[in-house]
Amino acid sequence: MIRCHATRLFPACAASLLATSAVCASPANDPDAPLPTPEMRVAYTCDDGSNFTVRFRPDSADAVIESGPAKGLVLPQQITASGFDYALPTHSLRGKGATVTWTVGRKAPVQCRGKSMGSAR
Repeated sequence: MIRCHATRLFPACAASLLATSAVCASPANDPDAPLPTPEMRVAYTCDDGSNFTVRFRPDSADAVIESGPAKGLVLPQQITASGFDYALPTHSLRGKGATVTWTVGRKAPVQCRGKSMGSAR
């Protein structure tokens, strides 16, 4: 246990506490820390008959459209309260679980269902 007197050696004690907390909070030492998530490919089939494949890349916080009319498009991950959201001003992929809404420009949003194709690595 580290004991510090409030009026003496405060900078040294503070540095010691910060160093200790940094070690304790590191993912390697925290059993509750999330594990690294591998890249995942998902094939989507939409209500309008369209299909496309997406590679989700957690390390770069984006999703890459790998097939379909928007092939090659990289959608940055957006902050959301629940589910997921990847978007640019002209395209968005939003959803929760296997169900997503795919929006292109000013066209009506399309509902799609995904099927995992497994890890992309």
